[in-house]
Parts: sequence; structure tokens; C-alpha cells
Amino acid sequence: MRALYVALFFALAPALGQGVQSTDDFMRFYSLVRQALCTLKITCALPADLVLPVGYDNYRPSVEKAQQILLMVPPERITRVYALLAGRYQGDKRGWPNLKILVDQSRRKDLAGWERKELQGYVTVVSGSSDGDDALSALVGSGLWLAYFQGNGVDKMYIVFGNDLWLEPQGPLVNQIKPLALMAIDLIEAASKREKEVK
Repeated sequence: MRALYVALFFALAPALGQGVQSTDDFMRFYSLVRQALCTLKITCALPADLVLPVGYDNYRPSVEKAQQILLMVPPERITRVYALLAGRYQGDKRGWPNLKILVDQSRRKDLAGWERKELQGYVTVVSGSSDGDDALSALVGSGLWLAYFQGNGVDKMYIVFGNDLWLEPQGPLVNQIKPLALMAIDLIEAASKREKEVK
């Protein structure tokens, strides 16, 4: 096992030494190293998927450029994201993203300003039922906090723990799961709306 770590370190050292700037660049390099180590019969045990930490400078372009944004994070955990989004709105709706925010019913009042008249049609705040026994409430309360950004050349999903700790899943499995996760959220949201209409 020690030999594996030594081989991996020497294989990835050039990328780290050149200061790879993005997780995408790192994953491309990592994929090449992984394939090379397997081809050379050193090891084929390295995973294809990784979860990599990203900082503010890494996720900021996603917030600033994306045209569709899904936030499933308590508001106080991503104050920097809200500040960036507020900066995008300068009294002109052109370029404003379609923003969907999933929150617990008890937190909805914290986002009242984001449903203001001039942003109607662009911002949707979604929450579960007040008694918290529906699927949407369970999803939001699961503690799996996600931020997903799409459009304008952006397709990034992050696991969010706070302003200063974001993780970006990378790899083929994650790319297959992303659309399924979004579809599940849309289905749960539609079911919650129907349930409220019936009541």
C-alpha cells in the first residue's frame, strides 16, 4: 500500500507543482494518471470518482455566470452566495438567473425579500408543509445541503457545509446522478404542491 501512495504522489506531483487552478483540470490530470497506473499494471484500484474541496474563488464564477441555480442550503450557511446574487441584480432583470431555493417551512420568512415583486418569475422559494411530514420537508431536513449551477457553460454541483467549506463531487458516477437528483427534487416539489392544493 505504501508503494501505491508513493507512486500516486510522484504521478500527481507535476500537476500540484504547476498549481492546477480548477477541479476540472485536476480531474483531467488525475484521470490520465489513473489510466496510466492501471495500464502499467501498477494499480487499477484508484477510484474514478472523487470529492474535492473548493474555495470561494472556485465556486464564485459558477454563482456569477449560471442561468439556473438550485440552492438547498440554510440561508445563513451561504451568505457569500446571496451577496453575489444580490450583486447580479442591479434593477435590470436581464441576465438574472432562474433561482430555486428549497428551505424548511420555518425558514421561509428569512427569504421573503427574494420573492419580491420585481423578481417574480425568476426566484422561487419552495418549502414543505407546515407540519413537516411531507417528502420535501424530509429532503430539506436531511442535512445534505446542495448547490447546483447550470447554464452559460456552467454545470457544477457542490456539497455545502458553510461559506468556507464546499466540496465538489467529480467523476462519471456523479455526472449520472446529477440529473436524477434534480428530477427527484422536481417530482417531490410537484407532489408537495398537489398535496397543498388538495388540502
